Amino acid sequence: MFVDVPIDHITNIRQAKLILQQELYRYNEKQVHSTTGEIPGIRLQRAFKERKTFFKPFKLRSPFISIKDIFCLHEFRRVNGYNQVSWNSNKIPVPVSLPQGTEIELHIVPYTDYCEVRLWHKGKVLKVIHYPI
Repeated sequence: MFVDVPIDHITNIRQAKLILQQELYRYNEKQVHSTTGEIPGIRLQRAFKERKTFFKPFKLRSPFISIKDIFCLHEFRRVNGYNQVSWNSNKIPVPVSLPQGTEIELHIVPYTDYCEVRLWHKGKVLKVIHYPI
């Protein structure tokens, strides 16, 4: 969809997003770059075809089972005498019996309306909890 509105007359985010999409397309697919003398999209496709790019396929490596465990906040907690860990004023029961003082890794994934907390120990997810924000 083409937006034919002067930039100084943009009144909402939808119009702004459309103009940004148009500009990205124009720059990547139509405009000749001043330094390379090439159209960026065509240059990138050629680089892929000739295997002359630093882009590599993304692969999850063991023990991770989700990108949530990579692109997250990492915190460490110790199991207390009640087989719990504390996070953000919450007591989280650990689903397996662990000795007091055992270190648990928390993978925290913040979303708009909740946080996902993933408890990790010895390369395995023990529990996944969702907390409202």
